[in-house]
Amino acid sequence: MTIAALLLMAAVTYRADYVERAPVMDGAIAGDPAWEKAVWSSDFTLHRKGTPPKNASRFKAVYTADALYVAIENREGNMAALGTDENKVEFWHCDVDELLFAVRKNELIHLIYSARDNANEQMDGAVKVRTGGLTGWSARAKLLDDRWTIEFCVPFFLLDVAPGAADTPIPFNACRNELADKELSSW
Repeated sequence: MTIAALLLMAAVTYRADYVERAPVMDGAIAGDPAWEKAVWSSDFTLHRKGTPPKNASRFKAVYTADALYVAIENREGNMAALGTDENKVEFWHCDVDELLFAVRKNELIHLIYSARDNANEQMDGAVKVRTGGLTGWSARAKLLDDRWTIEFCVPFFLLDVAPGAADTPIPFNACRNELADKELSSW
């Protein structure tokens, strides 16, 4: 399965590998056999600048017969400065990772998950009509000493992908909103 960056001048792609067993959705990437052979992406760059952020992020992806899994690692120089998610509605004021998928014309899927395990989503009405309002995605974060990680599970029905479709390209982007240094970065 290939996921390709959205809205970049140069084409960037990442090939997700098939795994028999899904990752354990606990936010921990290290030590999970599902992630062992998956390759890390190139690093994220600052929005509208194209330069590396102070706090680097990267992702890896795998898929099973029925879902795509994306793990994101976010370096953080000051873990104590992570947002507390006091404002659960305005997620752009929190330390979050975001996944964007453009699966069909007029169908943008925007999944948002915070370092403190709060979820939000934005989807075009066409997605909700197609899925009957069921999205089925999940995520989990884990705070470590110098980084935080998130694992996303995105079911193929939400992405309008047939189960087991190995060579299906999916327009995709991963983004990070980092509060302490006010950095917006993406892959």
